[in-house]
Parts: sequence; C-alpha cells; structure tokens
Amino acid sequence: MDCINWLDNTVGQGERYIFAFQFKGKNYDGNFTSHIITVTKDKNNQLKFYDPQTAKTRNPEFLSKIQYKFDWKEEPFPPKILRVDDKKLNLKVMNQISKRTTRKNN
Repeated sequence: MDCINWLDNTVGQGERYIFAFQFKGKNYDGNFTSHIITVTKDKNNQLKFYDPQTAKTRNPEFLSKIQYKFDWKEEPFPPKILRVDDKKLNLKVMNQISKRTTRKNN
C-alpha cells in the first residue's frame, strides 16, 4: 500500500494527526531532511497536509519525496503518525522540550 492510501485509510474525518517523515533533501550532514506536519480530512473526505512551520498547505505530491531507506542505516525509516486531537497537552513537559523562537516574522 502506498503512503497516500495508508493515510487515507488511517485518518478519519474530524481527526488530526502529526505526520513525521524523512525525505530526499539536505540537512547539515547532507543525507536527509526530517519534518513534521499535520494531516486532517476536510468535509469532502479529502486529506489535507498543513505545515505549521511555514504556514503553508502542502500538495499530496510531496509524498513521493519521502525516503524510507538510507545507505547508512540498516532499518528502514517509514513515515509515522500520531493522533493528537484526542490528547491533552502536558505543559510541564512542553516547557521542558520547547523553546521560544528567536526568528522574526516578516
């Protein structure tokens, strides 16, 4: 099953997930880039991909760039999802793992 079908069969209408993946790109070591976005379904039952880091909606075609296997890593790295609309935010934990951005909005 391909990624879009997997997501379509997993994500229910009214549910919100975080979607973690690695794709062909470059980061500091030149091997891969990792990212997390949100996935929901709209009222027409269509998957929607939103990137809160850039405040942009992604087209499903980006899924073809996801990389599952790397030369330097024996195990594959499949995309991962976690349903979050039914979770409570633990502010104690969040304050320990997050930090305020220093980037200025344009």
